[in-house]
Amino acid sequence: MKRLQRMSASVVALAAIAGSPALGADLPIKAPMAPIYAPPQFNWTGWYFGGNVGGGWTQGTVIDANTGGSFGAGNQGTFIGGGQAGFNYQVGNAVFGLEGFFDGIARNNNNASTILTGVGGDLFQADAHATWVATLAGRLGFTGPGFDHWLFYGKGGGAWVGYDDTISNLTTGFSTSTSNSQGGWMAGAGIEWAFATYWTAKLEYQYIGLNNFSVGAPFGINQFVVHNANIQTATFGINYLFHWGNSY
Repeated sequence: MKRLQRMSASVVALAAIAGSPALGADLPIKAPMAPIYAPPQFNWTGWYFGGNVGGGWTQGTVIDANTGGSFGAGNQGTFIGGGQAGFNYQVGNAVFGLEGFFDGIARNNNNASTILTGVGGDLFQADAHATWVATLAGRLGFTGPGFDHWLFYGKGGGAWVGYDDTISNLTTGFSTSTSNSQGGWMAGAGIEWAFATYWTAKLEYQYIGLNNFSVGAPFGINQFVVHNANIQTATFGINYLFHWGNSY
């Protein structure tokens, strides 16, 4: 009986020791799992500016308003180059923006030109050459996790094109030249890639439709009008982006 009492007391004592804080502190504790690090999404918000080079193509129809004579005017591709500046604001995966674009157009002797017979039988030659193009457009783009360094966007807004115009009366040898600018609208699309923290590269296409306009001044009783004039551009550009907030 006494032996049984002593054994019971020993079991109680061991249980008390095992439950003591000192012994519990020595027991191994499983460490929590380390959090998985996910880099923040690239931030497109901020001002940017840059340069571009590419090609441009012009088209239109020149009409003699008095005789109804007309011809389709277009030129082969010509070199264009200039710059752009704008602002992006990112909300979730959407990127809103505003951008100004200005490019000079190289002269390549592919002017829109034709010879028409005017009222009275005189021969007239009309020439028009685009010299520069400018646009001011809103942009709407899309990016997202997994491709946050890429921005796919569309753009649309107003456009202006500078022209040098010449009308020559080949019968009398008299000619007149003017320089003017014409307004219209534009629509385009592009893709932009952030290849470094502050640098992006882009490919972009623009279609610019212009209002009808006269080529040069009215020449006697003959008036030449350009209908459905348009310019298409395809450019490659580099931008420097001033981030608002963290870029990575």
